[in-house]
Amino acid sequence: MRIVLIVGSLLLGCATFAQDQEPTLTPELTHITLHQSPSLTLLLEEHRDFMQRLQTLPGYRIQLTTTTRLQSANQFRMAFSKKFPDLKVYILFNEPNYRVRVGDLTHRVDARHLLEQIQEEYPEAIVVKDQINLSAL
Repeated sequence: MRIVLIVGSLLLGCATFAQDQEPTLTPELTHITLHQSPSLTLLLEEHRDFMQRLQTLPGYRIQLTTTTRLQSANQFRMAFSKKFPDLKVYILFNEPNYRVRVGDLTHRVDARHLLEQIQEEYPEAIVVKDQINLSAL
């Protein structure tokens, strides 16, 4: 039992002493060399090129209205743009309807926040999943 107490005291003392010492950095410890496979480098370059060519990605928009007439959709878009000039408005055609949507948002939380602002003027607006434009981000 005494041996356990003595060894425990020594270990506790060493641990306390180790924490009191200031760490020192030497030039060998501040330089990191990364060795990676040429195939990984090629894969990363291909991924970068693909992402640069990519024009859209999954995200969220606010759908303001749906109509069967293009003229009505355009009128709605112009009226909305006067009230919210900073937001990009899209008219999407999915037979037989024209959908008027706004925004390019990557997170649903951001879409909900924008929806709250828009619903004061447009209570029928809803959040929808859509392909959003990368150039708008």
